Amino acid sequence: MGRLFRLILIIGVLGSILHSVFLREDQPDFSQPRRGMPEAFRAPAPPESFPQRPLPPPSAADPRGIIEVPSRSGDAQGTAAAIDPKGIWLTARHVAEGCREVLVEANDRWVRTRVALLHPQTDLAVLATRGAPPAFPIAGGNAGLRIGQSAWAVGFPKSVPSVVEGQLLGRGRIGFSGRMRGEASVTVWTERRRTPAGDGPLSGISGGPLLDAGGRIVGVAVAATERRGRFYAASPESLAEMVTRLPEADRPGPVPPPDVRLQPERAAAFGAWAMEARMVTRVGCRGQR
Repeated sequence: MGRLFRLILIIGVLGSILHSVFLREDQPDFSQPRRGMPEAFRAPAPPESFPQRPLPPPSAADPRGIIEVPSRSGDAQGTAAAIDPKGIWLTARHVAEGCREVLVEANDRWVRTRVALLHPQTDLAVLATRGAPPAFPIAGGNAGLRIGQSAWAVGFPKSVPSVVEGQLLGRGRIGFSGRMRGEASVTVWTERRRTPAGDGPLSGISGGPLLDAGGRIVGVAVAATERRGRFYAASPESLAEMVTRLPEADRPGPVPPPDVRLQPERAAAFGAWAMEARMVTRVGCRGQR
């Protein structure tokens, strides 16, 4: 009888261990304490000196370019941003499409996600996990963008945590070829500076949020032209339309904007803090479908 009891106990312990191992990737842990947001980000920032000309609405006459999305040759990585603490993430469609598994990094391990949406036209995708860190709000309408203003793309080009400051040039349209189809409105930005300093390709920042001075998402990095020093972001209107396509359970709720006032001297540090807090994290494509 004692031997039988010990056998049952051993089986129970092994079962618990196996259960925790196999579910580990599905149980994200964002509860690890992180340092709070530094007070310096909340200090008033001086106004930017850029022309007060609003960004015009999207037009069929906007300059058009073609981006070829190459076929996958193996696993790949990009960037994702939390847009609801219940576990909703925003990334680029070309990062998540065609993957056997899509994962996000949570406290130095990878967590499986559910792909909630692959937008049929724009380069946007939404992922879902069981919980997420604090989230960024998506700016509504045209986000109040003005020609010449700054915004900051946060992400992992070549897996290096980075913040890229861009200056808004205007609007454009991108047509996709290769393994992806569609045409989308984008905003066009010229790269002003990068932290840490560098001038290599921005591949890996795809899916990263473009943040305005108030810490709102005003775009998602989708492409770049290294030779011209420009990068392209999904437009605010595309983001708003994407939200309407989500089922109610996956639709982000109201998220208060972070109490920040960013300027170039603070933005890089804020981006680094957001990546440390996993509000912006790496997203991985494992295998192909």
